[in-house]
Amino acid sequence: MKELNTFYARLESKVLEIANDICVGFPLTWGWYNGHFHKGENEKWIREAFPIPVITIDGLCDIEININKITVSTKLSREKALEYHYEKFKNVAFESYGIENYLLDFYTSDMVLDDLKDNILKSDEKEIGFSFLFNFDEPIVNITQMLHFIEKEGFYY
Repeated sequence: MKELNTFYARLESKVLEIANDICVGFPLTWGWYNGHFHKGENEKWIREAFPIPVITIDGLCDIEININKITVSTKLSREKALEYHYEKFKNVAFESYGIENYLLDFYTSDMVLDDLKDNILKSDEKEIGFSFLFNFDEPIVNITQMLHFIEKEGFYY
């Protein structure tokens, strides 16, 4: 019981830090949600039964606080995703995937950025998901800058 409490207290503390420091001025709600997926050692998707805190910034993104990482998840319409200049992301860790089929990878770190638009073209997805990846202990200012960036760039949720 003590180990679980310590584990979840760490996640809850990060939620409060983010909500108090970076989400000022953004309309937000948060809660605990399970059913997230991650890729295992053999690149197969694994469903997580345990809940993690998720901050929703209305109309912009979800911020998922996981064990060792934080993701900012957002999306673009298919049309905008095909027109977007992804060189803006050259120094940013991110992934792209389908919204209807969220296990469909359009871009991961082991792919070439040029594959992203090709993969979108091959799909029937109407909206394209993006997750920007941050280390759990990364400075909060980096997440703040990402929120302002995606808002300016027209991403939505």
